[in-house]
Amino acid sequence: MGWMFHKRIRIWPGVYLNISKGGLSLSFQRKGGSVNIGKNGPTASVGIPGTGLRYGFRLCRKKSS
Repeated sequence: MGWMFHKRIRIWPGVYLNISKGGLSLSFQRKGGSVNIGKNGPTASVGIPGTGLRYGFRLCRKKSS
């Protein structure tokens, strides 16, 4: 694994623009959960605040042909 770059810019409280080598994404975050919209589609994660435990999953699956 090599060096990685990631920059997070707060637009409004709970709304962030994420910039990385892989591209741009937009996140909406609340205590205990977040939704991220990027080039691979929307993903969500939920967790227990203060524990570091989180579970992430895709909201939409791409259709296979």
